[in-house]
Amino acid sequence: MARIAHLSDFHLLEPHVRERRGKDWLRVHYLSLKRSLDYVLRRTRAERALVQARDIGFDQLVITGDLTEDGHLAQFEVFAEILRNSGIPADKVLLCPGNHDSY
Repeated sequence: MARIAHLSDFHLLEPHVRERRGKDWLRVHYLSLKRSLDYVLRRTRAERALVQARDIGFDQLVITGDLTEDGHLAQFEVFAEILRNSGIPADKVLLCPGNHDSY
């Protein structure tokens, strides 16, 4: 029987999210719904979740919905870096982006 690990809703931010202006600033603040725009906190939570999943063990890791806060390219780059650094083989990961990733 295959063991599946499931993680969801990382809502990652880019390091310089607070430097956004205009429509980009409004979008990320609106989508965050009064949650902190703390890049380090969100990154740390995602890293911790991946380490826990890796340490527990699985045959397949499924990461669903809202990998990023608003689909900004730099947020996807943060996600890719975190996943790469986790040491989890790419062939063990299935990604299913959410609505926040499509902005």
